[in-house]
Amino acid sequence: MKHIKDNSILLFFLIALSLSACIETYDLPVTEASSSYLVVEGVISEGESSVTLTRTSTLNSGFTRHEKNATVQIENQRGDASITLIEVDSGQYRASMDLDRNEQYRLKIYTADDKEYVSAFVPVLTTPQVDSVTWSVVNNNGIQLYVTTHDPQSNTRYYRWTYEETWQDRSPFNSFLEYVDHEIVSRDFPLNQINICWKEASSTRILTSSSVKLQEDVIYKQPLLFINTDNSPKLDVKYSLLVRQYAITKEAFEFWDLLRNNSEELGTLFDAQPSQLFGNISCTTNPDEPVIGFVSAGTVSEKRIFIRRNEVPLSLPYNRYVTCATDTIADYPEALEEAFALGDSIPVNVYIDMGGNVNYLSSSRYCVDCRARGGTNVQPDFWE
Repeated sequence: MKHIKDNSILLFFLIALSLSACIETYDLPVTEASSSYLVVEGVISEGESSVTLTRTSTLNSGFTRHEKNATVQIENQRGDASITLIEVDSGQYRASMDLDRNEQYRLKIYTADDKEYVSAFVPVLTTPQVDSVTWSVVNNNGIQLYVTTHDPQSNTRYYRWTYEETWQDRSPFNSFLEYVDHEIVSRDFPLNQINICWKEASSTRILTSSSVKLQEDVIYKQPLLFINTDNSPKLDVKYSLLVRQYAITKEAFEFWDLLRNNSEELGTLFDAQPSQLFGNISCTTNPDEPVIGFVSAGTVSEKRIFIRRNEVPLSLPYNRYVTCATDTIADYPEALEEAFALGDSIPVNVYIDMGGNVNYLSSSRYCVDCRARGGTNVQPDFWE
């Protein structure tokens, strides 16, 4: 679910509605929204449950407003089981618990401004296994990834997916040296390698599908995402996709489907209005306050695949960092201090010139330290 960029959907339609009778073009002034509504994204899952709380913001704000310091709880309908989620990051709450398949559960939220929000009690759905995550070359400039699944008991019919991408990023230069305490020393490998990093990204689109109109409960090659190799480095070395699959109710499917349609059609005056975005969460402190989100409960099915560069039958750019180059730094204290003290440049290797003089090859931090381009140089546990 998009965070209004997705979160700005409500505000957009309120503004659009007020302008629909105008004929002349009107440039909207930059103002702060008079109301800020809670956005709840989460699934009550067997194992780890994760809930993200944000606030709607103005269309031109350009950032996500996380709801911090809230108390988020999961409780069952009998009232004899409850767990409090821990805020692991700004607006992100997590906890692990076992779910009773014969019970119903809900989410209860207390925000820092003393408001209470609750979701409806929802049943625990059993999600069928992901059959496969596959890909194929499209238009000779990228790959399309798909998910296929089925429920032999035909009990599911409504599905939703999220995914997490991880890919390897390699610097054009591998630094064997570093500048420490005014001198060049050997880099400590592998603990201090900065040539290889791993980057991550999560799904932002709403991905749902239904088999209601089919005789069998089968979803075949549902499109997940497209990777354009012309402008994306994700497939340059090695790439991994983790797909999470959720069984959802008809009501949840209708909510996500409407929200997706609103997101895709954002920009017209004839989209479904925010009053139609009925989720299953309400504010008990102020029943008239809109709340965006739909909480589901159930098991989660996961499947991870890896794609290596040599498996992709496409011509990928050999070097995306064509502007990266090396400089030669003479081996005397003043030159080294000037080149490396601020950390904007990093020594790469030793260079002996024709006269036998010691020099050092260097390049910019962006070209040498993969962390400067985002990501981490710590290999994920699942990487193979």
